[in-house]
Amino acid sequence: MMDIETRKRLTEKLLGERFMPGLVGFPYKHDGETISNRSFTTPADALDVMNRLAEKGKWGKFYCWASSKTVGMTSWEFDYWLFSPDETGVYRICTLAGEWLKEEGK
Repeated sequence: MMDIETRKRLTEKLLGERFMPGLVGFPYKHDGETISNRSFTTPADALDVMNRLAEKGKWGKFYCWASSKTVGMTSWEFDYWLFSPDETGVYRICTLAGEWLKEEGK
């Protein structure tokens, strides 16, 4: 499972959504606002992360950084790996985007 700081960083800094600690993956209301508390374990989460990076003009820089973390993969193997979940069920693109945002200080 993804740690709370990475989830918060992705939710607030990248996706621009409100984050509150609580049940992961279950939406609930707080002060009249729906809080999603994403788990980053769904294909929709992975696509939202990719799309938001692209919207912010950061996809190319992130993709180059992420691909430098692997060795010996063809581009299609890397793409498949990036958009698949790890052994805990978290999509790798989400984990790597959280790491990248931390490194970039964003």
